[in-house]
Amino acid sequence: MKNFLKLAENSFTVIALILFTGGVLGVLLRPDGASAEGSALFQIIWFVVYAITAGLLLIRLKGFTKIPTNLNLDIALLLSIVAIGIALFSYYWSVVPSVTLRRSFALLGTSIFGVYFSVRYQPREQLRLLGWAFGLMVVLSFVFAIAIPRYGIDVFPHAGAWRGVFAQKNNLGRAMTLSTLVFLLLALDKTKYRWMAWSGFILSFALLILSTSKTSLLVCVTTLALLPLYAALRWRSTVFLPIFIISILVASAASILVVSEADTLLSLIGKDATLTGRTPLWEAVWVMILQRPWLGYGYNAFWLGWQSYSSFVWEFVRWTPPHGHNGILDLWLDLGFLGVAVFTMSLLFAFLKAIRNIRQNKRPEFLFPIMYLTVLLLFNVTYSTILSRNDIYWVLYIAVLLWKPLQQPVKELVDKSYKQTYPLKGY
Repeated sequence: MKNFLKLAENSFTVIALILFTGGVLGVLLRPDGASAEGSALFQIIWFVVYAITAGLLLIRLKGFTKIPTNLNLDIALLLSIVAIGIALFSYYWSVVPSVTLRRSFALLGTSIFGVYFSVRYQPREQLRLLGWAFGLMVVLSFVFAIAIPRYGIDVFPHAGAWRGVFAQKNNLGRAMTLSTLVFLLLALDKTKYRWMAWSGFILSFALLILSTSKTSLLVCVTTLALLPLYAALRWRSTVFLPIFIISILVASAASILVVSEADTLLSLIGKDATLTGRTPLWEAVWVMILQRPWLGYGYNAFWLGWQSYSSFVWEFVRWTPPHGHNGILDLWLDLGFLGVAVFTMSLLFAFLKAIRNIRQNKRPEFLFPIMYLTVLLLFNVTYSTILSRNDIYWVLYIAVLLWKPLQQPVKELVDKSYKQTYPLKGY
């Protein structure tokens, strides 16, 4: 019975992770690539996921009531909690309070799943469950694209690009970026199933290429290139310092090259100098930010169609982007400078904690937080995944803030110490 319950819980976690990536269900409901988010079925499914997660978390928290350090409530996590609180309270100044209220509670439910995922499972187990979730999506993506291309191949304006089990090819690209990194770290772990991890790594990277998502490919390759540098953080500081300085110099030189040859380099990847219309979009978004700079328009209350404030941006850029194509700008629209300041500090402390974890732990899985934070930072240059409800990126952000091996319960530690001190006392 115990094994069955464990299997059921793990299965729920894997299914929930797939849902948070946006895989399978969305493309089945809307094969035309349109969002199915507002449907009643979606709302019911997410309510069930939140309810089960809350119940499981309450059960698991009973074993941690005497050990608050297990929850690792450090500055980065506390600042994230404050950011979530600001999103909830933005109901009081939102331009569309009903939308803000509903979506901020979805953000709260997403965050609760992130806490549950990290409290329930050790870092190594989290990577394995992520491997199962991404592995299923990789296999199904190939099945969808080859056997039922109506679902697996993207349509206008990206006809021919693979989207697998996702509603759009860029969604597949972002998911496979994470999948590639997860399988790489699993492959670096010395287990007898490494061949499966390497297979997942190769297939994930293949899907990333087939998605034709250039941004995702650049983010993935950049993060992989940074992996040796992150691993070098475990060296003595006296050895690492000159390497770090050299790396910064090389990166600075590369940045100068990119800036000086921007038009040439962008043409090579099929972009124009305005990043496919993003520069005018950012200009228009900034104008709207200046209208309400301190608290914003309320959580998720800006991009709501022609009858909302987003219409002013759409009229200016002459297309209808669903968001500002920049995580910080979208956060500024939602929660103002207050939200941006709180999250930026949270992200800074998250990076510092990730570096500390790398230096204190030699296992491959402890490279995941800093690699994930790198991916999050790079994607939010041209996309928006900060404080995103029902999104794997926010789930994992909360999870990596708690990325720490759980300590033994206090009673077990006391009993163990007593046995070692008094071995002849009947223990």
